[in-house]
Amino acid sequence: MQVMEATNDGLKRTLKVVVGTSELNDRFTARLDEVKDTVQLKGFRRGKVPVQHIRKIFGRSLMAEVVQQALEDSTRKALDDRKERPAFQPRIELTEDKAEIENVMAGKNDLAFTMSFEVLPEIKLTDFSTLKLERLTADVAD
Repeated sequence: MQVMEATNDGLKRTLKVVVGTSELNDRFTARLDEVKDTVQLKGFRRGKVPVQHIRKIFGRSLMAEVVQQALEDSTRKALDDRKERPAFQPRIELTEDKAEIENVMAGKNDLAFTMSFEVLPEIKLTDFSTLKLERLTADVAD
């Protein structure tokens, strides 16, 4: 995963994040291994469906899950590595090029996205032990 800072304007930050093809394919393979023991299709016993058949039938939806999980994990990791606290959930923007999205879903291209957010400002507290308070008392007359 590569993280590059695009803008740093006051409290606003924009990061460009790239998740490599190899990482996506590794996650996809791991997800296939998780699913293969629970898949039940007609003509096959539970857990005995060939991985290539699972990939053919469920590959696209499994890759969508992998991409979604990669987006969440890389967003969280980028913020943790930079030690920044966002004021709200970062806005994620993927490319709108359908061919590029199809290549990512096929495992041929890297997943690249931009993440925009505002950070919470750092607040420094002063030493309150030096402050003196004068307690006002009210006399009540009968």
